[in-house]
Amino acid sequence: MFPALQVSTIKQGVSKFQRPGDQMRNERSRLVQLDFNACFVGRSFGQWTYFLAVWVLFGLSQASVASAQTWTNIGPGSDYVRVVRIDPVTPSTLYAGMVFEGGHYPVGGVFKSIDGGHTWSNSSMGMPTNPNIYSLVIDPKTPSTLYAGNFDGGVYKSVDSGATWAATMSPPLSNPKVYSLAIDPKTTSTVYVGMDGAGLYKSIDGGGTWNAASTGMPANPSIYTIAVDPNTPSTVYAGLDGYGVYKSTDSGAHWSAASRGLPADADIAAIAINPVTPSTLYAATEEISGTTAGWVYISTDSGSTWSPVSTGLPVTACGLHALAIDPVTTSTVYAGEFGCGVYKSTNSGGNWSPLNTGLPDPYVHSIAIVTAAPTTVYAGSCNTGVYVLTQPVGIQSLTISATGAASTSTPGPFGPLITGYVSGTVKAGSAPYATAVFSNTQNGVVVSEAGVPASPPTIAARFFVDSRTKVGTTSGNGTVDILTGFAVANGNSTAANLNLNLRDSNGSTLARGSLQLAAGAHIAKFLDQLAPNFVLPSGFANNGLGSLEITSDWPVSVLALRLTVNQRGDLLLTSTPIGDLAKPAPSGVLSFPQIVDGGGLQTTLILMNTSNALETGSARLYGDDGSPMSTHMTGGSAADSSFSYSIPPGGFVRLATDGSPPSVNAGWAQLTPDAGMSAPVSTAIFSLTQLGTLVTESGVPAITSTTHARIYVDKSSGHDTGLAVTNPGESSIRITAAAYQSDGVTPAGNGPATVDLVSSGHTAKFVGQFITGLPDGFTGVLDLVSASAFNVVTLRSLINGRGDFLLTTFPVADMNQAPPAPLIFPQIAEGGGYQTQIILLSTSPAASTVTLSYIGDDGSPILNH
Repeated sequence: MFPALQVSTIKQGVSKFQRPGDQMRNERSRLVQLDFNACFVGRSFGQWTYFLAVWVLFGLSQASVASAQTWTNIGPGSDYVRVVRIDPVTPSTLYAGMVFEGGHYPVGGVFKSIDGGHTWSNSSMGMPTNPNIYSLVIDPKTPSTLYAGNFDGGVYKSVDSGATWAATMSPPLSNPKVYSLAIDPKTTSTVYVGMDGAGLYKSIDGGGTWNAASTGMPANPSIYTIAVDPNTPSTVYAGLDGYGVYKSTDSGAHWSAASRGLPADADIAAIAINPVTPSTLYAATEEISGTTAGWVYISTDSGSTWSPVSTGLPVTACGLHALAIDPVTTSTVYAGEFGCGVYKSTNSGGNWSPLNTGLPDPYVHSIAIVTAAPTTVYAGSCNTGVYVLTQPVGIQSLTISATGAASTSTPGPFGPLITGYVSGTVKAGSAPYATAVFSNTQNGVVVSEAGVPASPPTIAARFFVDSRTKVGTTSGNGTVDILTGFAVANGNSTAANLNLNLRDSNGSTLARGSLQLAAGAHIAKFLDQLAPNFVLPSGFANNGLGSLEITSDWPVSVLALRLTVNQRGDLLLTSTPIGDLAKPAPSGVLSFPQIVDGGGLQTTLILMNTSNALETGSARLYGDDGSPMSTHMTGGSAADSSFSYSIPPGGFVRLATDGSPPSVNAGWAQLTPDAGMSAPVSTAIFSLTQLGTLVTESGVPAITSTTHARIYVDKSSGHDTGLAVTNPGESSIRITAAAYQSDGVTPAGNGPATVDLVSSGHTAKFVGQFITGLPDGFTGVLDLVSASAFNVVTLRSLINGRGDFLLTTFPVADMNQAPPAPLIFPQIAEGGGYQTQIILLSTSPAASTVTLSYIGDDGSPILNH
């Protein structure tokens, strides 16, 4: 039994502390931000109306997205944001340190966003009214712990993600004015604080006590900035007002000047250390004597010597207040000029260029980069709050080690909405198995993830259509609405003419239509968006079930996704199967490696005939021990473990368990065509209801057996990875499981392990239950090999911030079969709450290089990584 599917063990969420009377400031609804003329189609579902563009996966006009390298203001308001910080584990959580300055600005304190800056709330409980927050640091190991430096006096600490704060700084300083803070990344109870005219202090007990730590510095210096070496945290750098850089190699016990090559009496406002090569660091100077602009200096010998790297920076009197290094491409550096905006270098400071489109406020104090998506950059300004950067067009190259894995994600759900498709070109080696995972964040919470394999081009495809409103649920608590949409990408240099044919369950045509897709272009629509080219027949919504056939005169890539709007308005995404009509229909026995029913779970089987002849056969359900798993299907039939099917050409059958058992029954299903028959293209969609609300749906495709497979393991960002594996044979089998790092060869965890299955047996567990010792944050591969055939599917879980258990599935890499090629993902979504991850798994004994091109609706590039 997949343990996380035991509803009784699922956490039911954590209540969020809110200050009485606090208002959400600068609330930014995605519905309001979008261009109604470009992308809204109103729908009335039940008691409420929602708009298609809420699901940016379908229908965002390319003309409405932000242009390349553009800053977008995201609030909190017309505020002085001195510092911006990003939660290292949950990057959609942002903190902004605000300055009140005696009423010159609207508000002081700490503001927090849990949705990438779309909405903000005051998070200053326990602080004085409107404090001037000059600095802020987050504990990298325990991000719920934060420290804030108040220029009006003292350091404040929060241990509940900013909900409440308590003063930590006590005598010897009665009214300490705090300029800067830094935290030891390895021993996070060690915190450094830089004062205005009082030197540097250090705490080794998480702010419980503080002691002076300025030995070797000039008397009573002002410490503008502090930086700790990430690899050797006993090495600490401090930027002083009028004294340049000082360095300590004993955790602040002793300091010495490290300013050779810097201007005399330099005011150092920012220091940034290269996270990959910490001997390389940058220092930024304030404006000199009020007339000369600040410069950037580089040291490649741990601060022993410095050289100017300021070509292209302004010559006007703008001081440099911020530096940030791209954590992945460390030759990319950003500089914040107070009065001249943001400048960017892509050659380690050799040359700088302004980066100010969309940034009307040039007074920049702070720059922060999302580590997991370094093209997402935030800037804090003096007058207009926080800005987020949308990056330029381009392509991305990934190298996958032999039998290894690689993963990349679009920048994140934080910026403006962008849609399109991805085309992958194999530059070296062999094509890998490839999967795209779409995630949707609403109100700061990930509500859905859906895994979809790459879709090689075809001239004919068919997929199941479910378009119903006010659908009852097994919980009896309200209704849900279901839609099916499709995306088509035309990677050809010639326009493609598409013909559409909607069929009913018997294969009879209900409606026809056609449309043209320009060369290189992309379209994503729901069925009722296609008029006048295609019109749904009257009364179709009464049943809402069918299949859509798309044929083309040129090969195109087709994707189908199902959208379910649950009782609270969450948009749940699920992949549905595509039948390639240009290929022979499947043959032989197929398996659904995971079937669940009861305890809030329900499974729907969809069998679709893609042949030109009748298909008949049976579906048999088995439990973990290989015995028949008796199940009630909707419609009132008696419980049974075997169900026959008969599907006309072009038709389909839909079977659904009724979810009535009080506890979870888990197993698998085997689909056996009758003699001489082809097999239907099939999927199982299982759903989970928690506390009366549908919280997740996930599709499990019917698959053939293998003897050797690899799956992508992801234990990062709150995810965990499991697998469902079955034995379709008549004898017991043993499967050997071994975990490896992403290079595919370096062992990981305490493996290998064995998985024993009886005839028709089944198990579904987290990878960590097979291979112990895999740490949180691990990503890599799990190798499964047996002398006998088995079936397996990947199950990736996420418990979101609300306590909902989300599950997505995607196919494994069959080491015995060539991956589908070429690599086309007909749909991606980025920003506005959406993010797309692409996972590549190699089955080749040699390394491969794949170039991913991100392409918009009109065929032009849209995203750069």
